[in-house]
Amino acid sequence: MLADIITKIAFGEQESDHGFYPRPSIAGPERCLRSMVYWAMGTPPQPFPGRTMLVFSDGNWHAELTKDLLRRTAFQVHSEEMEVETPCGKGHIDGIVTDLLGIDRLLEIKSANHFSFERMWSGQMPADYLTQCALYMNGLQRMQPDLREGLLLIKSKNTSAFVEIRFSYSSDSDELALLEMVRSDGQVRPAAGVYPGITRKAWDRFGIVAEYAKRGELPMRPFEYGCDWPCGYCRWARSCWDGYEQEFADRGEAPVDDPAVRDMAVEYVSNARATKILEDRQEMLKGSIKGRLTELKAKAALYPEVRVLLDLRKRSSVDQTKIPASVLEAAKRITFSEVLTVREAKREQP
Repeated sequence: MLADIITKIAFGEQESDHGFYPRPSIAGPERCLRSMVYWAMGTPPQPFPGRTMLVFSDGNWHAELTKDLLRRTAFQVHSEEMEVETPCGKGHIDGIVTDLLGIDRLLEIKSANHFSFERMWSGQMPADYLTQCALYMNGLQRMQPDLREGLLLIKSKNTSAFVEIRFSYSSDSDELALLEMVRSDGQVRPAAGVYPGITRKAWDRFGIVAEYAKRGELPMRPFEYGCDWPCGYCRWARSCWDGYEQEFADRGEAPVDDPAVRDMAVEYVSNARATKILEDRQEMLKGSIKGRLTELKAKAALYPEVRVLLDLRKRSSVDQTKIPASVLEAAKRITFSEVLTVREAKREQP
């Protein structure tokens, strides 16, 4: 009664496209360059799905709730949504936080799913978020040169855990340096990483987009066909992949003689051979272990260095012979995938 209308309401309330222009929120290196070129060329985008609009809304509410909690502490949160002029256009910061010693730091709040959150904690830094922070810091230091550090505060949307990435930035050297990471359960770890020329690279990227758009050309697709992220959330996915089957058919039929492809393919074949030997050994060991447990009428074996567990799991499948052909045809969906085959060439007999 309600679940099926919520996303429809969110879909209908999205604003019209504001057009392409440089801004901190889209300046990061992880954003798809091809989609930016489509945008810059004025290619009509598809509307965001209603579910995506809800994701955006959830992110905004996560930030507001987090700032509300911070206001109840001895830290001061101020300058919220203040407009800042950056090397990549105007942006609006989440705020500035002042600690008990009166030191100001940029505060940028983000949210992420559980898997992205854990990747960040394990050291896979969010380059887009850090670039946005560096641009804000660049603009803030024009007004407040003593503001040297920032806090990127990321909330897990699944567990409500937080991780804080503390960094410094110098507009003189245009360098962002990671300092420390703190998790909401009290874990602290040093964060290593320096990003030289971070705002200059962001501006150069907008220049690349402008050049492509001026020539009316598109960069290569950075993702494979059918990937859910980010293509599944991209407003230009339909334009990007339309005609892909014909585009692939138009590739040259003649084999290429490229040294780089040869070196990678030879390594691939060598690795595949070693992997096959290891997989065969693993399958043999698996069968032997299961057989021995069956002889012992056991489902588990526990040792100081290893645990062995045997489970019985159910799996359901669909018997297509019991489904009318018309129903199967109506439910059929055609997709494409690029299948790479690399195998060792047969050698001629002497």
